[in-house]
Amino acid sequence: MKKLILIGCTSNLRHIINTILNKKKLNVEISGIINLNKKLAIKKSNFDNYSDLIKKFKIDNIKIVKSVNEKRIINWIKKKKPHLIIQSGWGEKLKYE
Repeated sequence: MKKLILIGCTSNLRHIINTILNKKKLNVEISGIINLNKKLAIKKSNFDNYSDLIKKFKIDNIKIVKSVNEKRIINWIKKKKPHLIIQSGWGEKLKYE
């Protein structure tokens, strides 16, 4: 099974999450979702915290961040050893390490 890390805070990533979780035949697992801190999210007109999806699918591997390049987040991603990182609706690039 392929492990994914999803990074986003808009409806674009909502669609990706829904597709993955509703397609049982996909050989993928969501290893983690990174979403935006509430204080910064207020400035985004199309912010989505995915709270209904988190509840519906019992997702417990969520990280709320100010930056995807926070050291604790980079370490968390490395520890998860994802096969693929999907970043959608996020205005910051991951730094190469």
